[in-house]
Amino acid sequence: MLKNKSSKEKTKELSRFILPVPELVLIFLTVLYHPVRGKEKMRKTLIGLLTILALFTVVACSKETKETDLYSVMDTVYEGLYNDVPSTRREALNDENIEYYLGTKIDYVEGLASEPDMSSIAHSVVLVKVKDVSKMEEIKKQVQENLNPNKWVCVGVEEIKMASSGDILLVVMDDEVGDKMISNFKNV
Repeated sequence: MLKNKSSKEKTKELSRFILPVPELVLIFLTVLYHPVRGKEKMRKTLIGLLTILALFTVVACSKETKETDLYSVMDTVYEGLYNDVPSTRREALNDENIEYYLGTKIDYVEGLASEPDMSSIAHSVVLVKVKDVSKMEEIKKQVQENLNPNKWVCVGVEEIKMASSGDILLVVMDDEVGDKMISNFKNV
């Protein structure tokens, strides 16, 4: 099918089947099927292209994201307490679930919640990076007034505990280890 055609024809025919293909891949296909190029030149070109692709991958994957910061803060909050709390799952906050976790909508950059999948223990830990640090006390008051400490079907907590550091707000609902979690957070 491709043997007796020019490089341009081969590339054009191949690009019909692979519609939005980056130009780099089309160049690679041209080099790969070009009849004049020797195997050594093709191998060097392929190695060069794969090296460039690997470098892009390393650079793209090495950049830290804000989400990673909240995950590491959450790890610090739970430090030394994994035997004292139920097995939890972590979920990023979004516009659909923020009221469940905080009782209200607030202006935030990102958030992370940690709650048990299934448990008869009242436990919730939420980290929120707020947009405006100057409104932190107002946000704490809003959460305190609206978050239901008995939001679970059969269990609840006595007190909602909160702490903040910079633009990060921590909300803890756990009567057993809540104070220790606040203490861990203050060591961040």
